[in-house]
Amino acid sequence: MFSIHSAVISSRACTLPNRDHPLWDAARIRTTCLDLLRNGRLSVEELVAPVVPFDCAADAYREIDLNPAASVKLAIRYERGTPK
Repeated sequence: MFSIHSAVISSRACTLPNRDHPLWDAARIRTTCLDLLRNGRLSVEELVAPVVPFDCAADAYREIDLNPAASVKLAIRYERGTPK
């Protein structure tokens, strides 16, 4: 089931405890990032690209394989009626 609420999902290249712990624990990182997003000081518009319909997902993955520097994250848009 889909929700009308958004979720912020991210990945990091390190694990806890990180080298700056306890200065930058998971709670502080999350709070800081959300504050930056809310205040418009952090833009993530270009981070997830391309955003493609489900029917184009295979082609999008193929393009990323051929040109990995062109994309950081891929998102697949599921439209109503898309087979599960």
